[in-house]
Amino acid sequence: LWVKTCSTCSTCSTCSWLHLFKSGSLLKDRAGSNLPRREVCHDPENTTCSCCCELERIGDNVAEKLDYTSGTFTVDRHVRCKCACTRCRRLIQAPVPAHVIDKGLATAGLMAHVTVSKNIDYQALYRLEQILGRAGYVVPCSTQAEWIGAIDVQLTPVMQTMREDLLSRRVLHAAETPVAMLKPALGRTLFALRRAEKSPRTQPVAWPDV
Repeated sequence: LWVKTCSTCSTCSTCSWLHLFKSGSLLKDRAGSNLPRREVCHDPENTTCSCCCELERIGDNVAEKLDYTSGTFTVDRHVRCKCACTRCRRLIQAPVPAHVIDKGLATAGLMAHVTVSKNIDYQALYRLEQILGRAGYVVPCSTQAEWIGAIDVQLTPVMQTMREDLLSRRVLHAAETPVAMLKPALGRTLFALRRAEKSPRTQPVAWPDV
């Protein structure tokens, strides 16, 4: 954080409001403390106040996001410094980076890994929980399902556009593949069909469905 300190003291009425920022407790570590961390700093583009005072750093806001790359978990520390002016009491801070889930723990890369493993590699979520646990951090099946649902919501406009484009073609190729679908509540697997539709044009569009 950046502030402009008082020229005579540090506890006058002009500067006393700054102690509110200094008294805040550190964010709790939601991710594994043994995982490596990669710090990403988000500094304001301009550290000069509108009253022409140079801002000084008074603290940081730290948000940790869990990431997964090639079998290894890492934690991205997004540090957004606060810049403040003691003359006009103005606070400047870089905006929060966009995430698939606001204030969520996972990065887009980790959520994409879970989604691809589930829908492309046909890995059951309980197996993914074991695989991720061996990599150093256990992600429950319920959390993985929430991530997949969030990605599905974000990609719905893209999927609808692709499907409309596919159905507008004069010729479609379709295939159905029988697959076994797990049903833990019944203690057995169920029969399901995975259907794929594809257009024969130069730029084909494929549409998988279950």
